[in-house]
Amino acid sequence: MAMAMVMPVVVVMMTIESVAAQGTFGATIGASTCKECGASSFAPMRGLSQCQRCPNHTITRSMTSHSLVQCECSSESYHKTAMQGEPCDPCPLGSFCAGGVQAPVTRT
Repeated sequence: MAMAMVMPVVVVMMTIESVAAQGTFGATIGASTCKECGASSFAPMRGLSQCQRCPNHTITRSMTSHSLVQCECSSESYHKTAMQGEPCDPCPLGSFCAGGVQAPVTRT
């Protein structure tokens, strides 16, 4: 009786180091170079081919933001709820808005 030889199956998992990091994106999957998202967008996970836009009237302070809560009111806008990551409203007429989570200040 001939013995059957059993060969072990080897599974190799590879990590692709060229995947864009959080806060950056690659123009194509597996791109060798990645670009920063910019002032009004963010990339919450590695390997994205495009960044996500911040809500209306918001910007990020970093060109490599990775979270929605990094989107804050731009100057001349404010949060009614003072919560970062939510859309902002334009500054009311006759008021000054510094951006961020600060409330409008009436101009005198």
